[in-house]
Amino acid sequence: YSEPIVRLRILDKDVASSCFNGVNDISILVSQFCNLSIPVSKVYVVENLVNFLTFPQISDSVVVWGKGYAVSAIKNSVMLKSSSLYYWGDFDAQGFEILSQFRGYFPQTQSFLMDKNTFETYFENDSGTHSNVSVELHLTAEEKSLYEYIKKNNLRLEQEKIPQSLVVKTINLQN
Repeated sequence: YSEPIVRLRILDKDVASSCFNGVNDISILVSQFCNLSIPVSKVYVVENLVNFLTFPQISDSVVVWGKGYAVSAIKNSVMLKSSSLYYWGDFDAQGFEILSQFRGYFPQTQSFLMDKNTFETYFENDSGTHSNVSVELHLTAEEKSLYEYIKKNNLRLEQEKIPQSLVVKTINLQN
């Protein structure tokens, strides 16, 4: 069988230069990724490809394309166990369920741009996909409240609709 691939971007030019001869967009077998150690302290995991490709340069960081529920493939990553983790998914029931799944593997995970204010500012009345999940999720109180509202009303805001300027501003506030 063909082993799944993990795609990541090195967001720090110095790390890309010193570790990968300047290569900053890498696809690697899951088994190799899980053993990979890159000298960064922050890892962003994003659900969708567009956000992965447009994620801004940040020192001391990488971004991983999570591909939705495919984040389960990287649950044994050595690097992720010791990094500050940020997960960014769609504002729909599944996005929060994936955040919960990922946080189950890595309890230190923080959500990124998955808050009520962002949702209310950019929501465009899109419908989501119904979810039958009824287990207790690994969400903060704020995330759980927003998840339940979105799930009950079957709402969706795709992360691609969040302006890049807000992504950059939020990252600058973190650093």
